Amino acid sequence: MTALRKYNAKRDANEGALVRVLEDMGCRVYRLDQPCDLLVLVRGDVLLVEVKMPKGTLNDNQQEFVNAGWPVHVIRTEDDAINLVKRLRSAA
Repeated sequence: MTALRKYNAKRDANEGALVRVLEDMGCRVYRLDQPCDLLVLVRGDVLLVEVKMPKGTLNDNQQEFVNAGWPVHVIRTEDDAINLVKRLRSAA
């Protein structure tokens, strides 16, 4: 796992487990600082992924990024991570 962040951003407590799930499914994962938490490579697709705790919401900066048209996938649980990768693989 490679870090592409300039500052020591606060990470969600569930991020490590979700990164491990994605990597176990064959994804390459890079931790970011802004505008979202992770850059995930899945079989040629590049995903912007935001990790949130179960009741977490996008902050203003993240919401502005989404409103500008960037597709950001929000995952909160290991099942969310698994389902995200499965959806991409089945669409290919």
